[in-house]
Amino acid sequence: MNRRKVLLTSGVALSAVLAGCTSSSDDGTNGSGGSESDDEALEDAADHIVEASNRLEEETTISFETDPGDPLNTSAIEQGIENAEESLDDFNEDEASNDQLTQYENIEAAIEYTTDALEVLTELEEAFDAFDTAVSYENNERYDDAADQLEIALDHFTKADDLVDDAAESWSSVEVENTEGKLDIADGEDDLDELDDICDAYARLTEAAIDFDRGLEAFKEGTESIEQGRYSAAASAYGDATIHFEDARDLYQDAETEVPSSYREVFIDMTCVSEAIVEASELFVEASEAADRGDYQTADTRANEAQEAMDVSCGGQRF
Repeated sequence: MNRRKVLLTSGVALSAVLAGCTSSSDDGTNGSGGSESDDEALEDAADHIVEASNRLEEETTISFETDPGDPLNTSAIEQGIENAEESLDDFNEDEASNDQLTQYENIEAAIEYTTDALEVLTELEEAFDAFDTAVSYENNERYDDAADQLEIALDHFTKADDLVDDAAESWSSVEVENTEGKLDIADGEDDLDELDDICDAYARLTEAAIDFDRGLEAFKEGTESIEQGRYSAAASAYGDATIHFEDARDLYQDAETEVPSSYREVFIDMTCVSEAIVEASELFVEASEAADRGDYQTADTRANEAQEAMDVSCGGQRF
């Protein structure tokens, strides 16, 4: 699935912020004192950070999906930030005019914001990599390995969520007057708020999925034990699975009212799935216990009821 929807930043917005950094008069000065070399340093730094911002926009238009999708690429953003910082190293504050100093501070603020946003992106990249690996393990029924990867993903999603606050704070400092008037930063703040919601939703989804995968591993163990005639072991494994699935169901259900309405469908569907497999696991416990005491008729009845419990439609798809 494609995760590219919600803009983290806008190169166009930063271009507006830095509009005054490229203006010079015909006589080789900036028209208000200061040196031409400082003008050149500011212009180069502004160009580099706007380019980095444009690449950041391309990479971080992220949407909430159960399958994160394409990999992210941060190298061009890192290079743009580095180039902007090197250009500012050539700026001589002692020779600068007040206008140039204002422009210098503005570019520094833009660099700080882009750096903070890049840190968010880096954490998300690590999270998505682990999430994708977990999906691969799930497809091969290696559910404990999948849960281990999801725990790594959860750590990165949580860190990304925290770092969005830092990016929002640095973005709020990029508010200066230029030839076009004062920049309206509301759109940028809205984008960051939405990214914060996305990080939180991914963290909630991942936390619940960890319990769900742990449950699937126990459920698989129970099924294998039944096939081997180890009914007491099967009852124990299905009991463990029930606990994990109940925990997952509660997390999915809690998230239904905590995430934005546009994200709720996946949590509602997974609550439905979890409810079904909780019921099935409980019935398989009863079936296993019945088989262990030699009551095979009851065991067959409970096993059939368990299969029926899983024959549900959640979100229009059969489970």
